[in-house]
Amino acid sequence: MPAETKTSHLWSFIAGVTALAAFIGVIVATTEFGAKMWERYAEGYDTLPDSYPNELWRSAGEADFAWLVDDWCYTTLDGFASRFRVVGGALERQNIMSYPGDDVTAWEKTEVHISKKGNMLRVAYPDNDAWPEDFIRFKGERPAEFGENNRTVHDDGAVSAGEPRQVLSCTRCKVSRDGMTYNCT
Repeated sequence: MPAETKTSHLWSFIAGVTALAAFIGVIVATTEFGAKMWERYAEGYDTLPDSYPNELWRSAGEADFAWLVDDWCYTTLDGFASRFRVVGGALERQNIMSYPGDDVTAWEKTEVHISKKGNMLRVAYPDNDAWPEDFIRFKGERPAEFGENNRTVHDDGAVSAGEPRQVLSCTRCKVSRDGMTYNCT
């Protein structure tokens, strides 16, 4: 067999192996993508508007947000507090302008989602456009404090978090007179 033919067969073999490897790569990538999509679907997680890349959410159940049933004081918003309750398995929120005073809002119904990481709630107020969605980041099963912020969507579609607010349980936390330290039970 002439050398040119051997070289031609070698290149054909290399091209065939490369094509097969590429085909296998496509199959593997497609299978992995399909598995990830099925996992998201099976677990009930999905993307929501105004989310960061790779951030997944599912509808939260009472077990995910029942710990919020309490009065919550905002350390940087003097006198402002929020109160949560569960009615028929759904979370409702009320704001208090001067805690523990009587200047309160009506109870607002919420739609709550929990992040796939399990450490953040996304609370929307479908009946009140004046209340922006709140993102509540927490630690533990019955936290006495959490961080809360809103998000902004910019003209280019980028999402950024607003300034986080520290929120403490009004009933389980005591703040020092100078406001510099706190202790929660």
